[in-house]
Amino acid sequence: MSLNKSRKRLDSPGLEWTGIGFEFAGIFLGCVAFGWWIDQQFWPSYHWALLLFLFIGFFAALLHILLRAREMEDRESQFDAAETPEAAKSESISESVDRLEAEINTVEKKYKDFFKE
Repeated sequence: MSLNKSRKRLDSPGLEWTGIGFEFAGIFLGCVAFGWWIDQQFWPSYHWALLLFLFIGFFAALLHILLRAREMEDRESQFDAAETPEAAKSESISESVDRLEAEINTVEKKYKDFFKE
């Protein structure tokens, strides 16, 4: 049994989204603090770097959330795919019905042949 299967659902999505929220805040506040520091070091009376890094921080944090959400979705779909039987993944309903009917016919033929003897 692999590590991923043994962990299954130990980490809840709510807890993971809470962590992503903290990451968003960290990225955003880090960029704002860096912009403020640049302004204080080079242009104390202007706040252009602060405004620039405020927007950069917001969009970087938003991009980070989107990438993490896609990663969570991919991980969830892989987890769901691992639990689905192989036949259900590869066949449509009509193909499954046709396959089952063929199996039933084969079994019926074997039993008829068996009881004829």
